[in-house]
Amino acid sequence: KQYENFLWNLQIAFLMVLGAAVVTFFHLDKALREGKRRDRLVFAVAGVIASFSSLHGLVVWPVAATAIGVSCLSSKKPLFKPVAGILALGLLVGVAYSIGYQRPSYHPVYLQRGPGAAVSFFLALVASWTSIHYPQYAMGTGILVSVLAVALFLHLFRTGKIAEHVFPWCLIGFGYAVAGMVAIGRSGMEEGLALALASKYASFTLPIYVGLALIVYQQYLADAPNAAGPPRIRKMVLAAMGLLTVLLLVVDGAYLYGCLKWRNARRAGVEVIRNYR
Repeated sequence: KQYENFLWNLQIAFLMVLGAAVVTFFHLDKALREGKRRDRLVFAVAGVIASFSSLHGLVVWPVAATAIGVSCLSSKKPLFKPVAGILALGLLVGVAYSIGYQRPSYHPVYLQRGPGAAVSFFLALVASWTSIHYPQYAMGTGILVSVLAVALFLHLFRTGKIAEHVFPWCLIGFGYAVAGMVAIGRSGMEEGLALALASKYASFTLPIYVGLALIVYQQYLADAPNAAGPPRIRKMVLAAMGLLTVLLLVVDGAYLYGCLKWRNARRAGVEVIRNYR
């Protein structure tokens, strides 16, 4: 479903910010584990690239600082000094980004349709990768995804294992943070809830699934003999993750089947974009 981002000129920035965010969080995790200055430097550079690729990239800083703080609290260690440095650098980048900012005239007023519409939009966006044309269905799976994420977080926090999964938790936090930004800024547009299923926005929420999958694999499959907590929690988490995986595969399969019917129209669209003045 990513043809929009690959063919629509400016929207390549969506892939740029996503790629830079992944690099940012990966090297943050390595820096916390190994303490190498090189990883801290790569983290800072990639965070700046993410920030200036798109407004959504600015959330890498609060997500990173929160991940460090929560992992330290869970493992009962003193807060790392880098938290202050991350927030300071993030604040500096945010100020630089916002100089001269003006809301585009074609953007709707924030929360134009009220907070209820924004919440619905947010839930559909969180699991937009589980649906093609049915936003109400995506809202339901968005609730399932959120319940699973909260349950996993509380379980790992209580068992002191949050620090073992900094990278995937950053991916999840990034996906939720961007979903919140998009819901505030886009829930008032004419397309309504259907806009939440756009592939360009699904780019930012698919990391939620990837992060959950990484945690579940490492915690309950790769390290199954040492998995913390009662077996029933493991079974429930695996069942929920399995369901989400099946939904993801079914939706992608259905989309590819539909593409066979749209082939000629899609090719014509590619030619229009390719020759656009």
